[in-house]
Amino acid sequence: MRSLTYLRHTHSEAVVGNLREREAKIYFPTSEVFKLVIAFIQKRFSRVLLTVSGVTLSIAFYTTLVLTATVSRVMGSEAGTLKEYYIWMLILSVLVAGAGIMNSIFMAVAERTREIGTMKCLGALYRHILEIFLIESALLGFIGGLLGYIMGIFATVALTAKTLGAMAIFKIPGGSMLAVFARAEAISVGLSVLAAAYPAYRAAKLDPAEALRFVI
Repeated sequence: MRSLTYLRHTHSEAVVGNLREREAKIYFPTSEVFKLVIAFIQKRFSRVLLTVSGVTLSIAFYTTLVLTATVSRVMGSEAGTLKEYYIWMLILSVLVAGAGIMNSIFMAVAERTREIGTMKCLGALYRHILEIFLIESALLGFIGGLLGYIMGIFATVALTAKTLGAMAIFKIPGGSMLAVFARAEAISVGLSVLAAAYPAYRAAKLDPAEALRFVI
């Protein structure tokens, strides 16, 4: 009995080892991941637009608050600090944007369940499915952050034009502008990836057979 148990244990270890070796050999180029992501975005453009708009508005609000305070400080105005209620409004807008991203990714998983099942049947692994959804969310976050930053600049010019002059924003050092952009992108991309993490995990864990039978 002991020898039989040992043989079974050895056999199972060998099977697991072979599976791991096969998985290690499965290669999914990042370029192909991006192609899939772009194709998915094009297919769901209207829903993606809503998701990006939520991120864009949040980042635009953040950029406007920070740049307005920076302009005021540079120009020697008393309104050079962010007020507490503005900060809470910013946090709330970021949370709303995060909820929108999570909902969008959940819907994307539901819409693509059969496709995910097909990809898994063709050899796609857990990490590949996870990578697809996380890269998609990061890309949407980056686009939303960029658009939000640009909108924030225009909003800052509009808000400070009467009191400090339309050219006041150009008084901000380039390094400070770059730092605001970097923080805006870090927030938008980080928020997008964080919000998409659980839906992406759920997608990666889908059973191929069940996924192929799934009907929305």
